[in-house]
Amino acid sequence: MIQPATYNITVPQNATYSQSFQLKDGTGAALNMTGYTVSAQLWTAGKASKIADFAFAWTAQTTGQFTLSLSAAVTAEIGASGYWDMLVTNPDGSKDYWLRGSATLNMGYTA
Repeated sequence: MIQPATYNITVPQNATYSQSFQLKDGTGAALNMTGYTVSAQLWTAGKASKIADFAFAWTAQTTGQFTLSLSAAVTAEIGASGYWDMLVTNPDGSKDYWLRGSATLNMGYTA
């Protein structure tokens, strides 16, 4: 079982959110994520209701590089801060949470 790392994010309301990541092992070496799938979601406190699903895209799967994003249309509908996590499905079908954290809403003034 993997203990998820904490990574807090700030989501801009009415704008595109995009963040690039690279997964590494304990020694700092890039992880080959071939055969793995990833999903991430944003929820209200206490997991009362789902706010959004992040779009996920591998940019270099053999070196564990990917991007999570939310479109401006999605962030426009977010009304409050919450929490997010990232679930990784291993090639053998087992699942682990690798990242989690708070998601602070940065309310925009220009629409």
